[in-house]
Amino acid sequence: MRELKFRAWSEETHALYSSDDIREFPLEEVRNGDVWTFEQYTGLKDKNGKEIYDGDIVKFKDCVFIIGWNDKHARFGFMPVKGCDISMTFSMKECEVIDNIHENPELVKEEE
Repeated sequence: MRELKFRAWSEETHALYSSDDIREFPLEEVRNGDVWTFEQYTGLKDKNGKEIYDGDIVKFKDCVFIIGWNDKHARFGFMPVKGCDISMTFSMKECEVIDNIHENPELVKEEE
């Protein structure tokens, strides 16, 4: 069974908090007006052993994509952003987490 872990992005502080950080927050602080985005650990790690979360920006060769939840298939999947041939086959262990959608959203803007 995979480990259930979350991280949280705060729109107020523009900071990403780990599961350990979240446990330390007083509940009142979480409820008082800040907008939080909670992201779940996929249970997978990249080629460097880094945990892959919902909202991560991941690279495989020249392809960049976003990890996200797929409601239709009830699983985590990837949404191609740049340089992707969606018919290619690869393992998440061959990919590298390069950032996340909150701290560097420009990485996922469409090429013009």
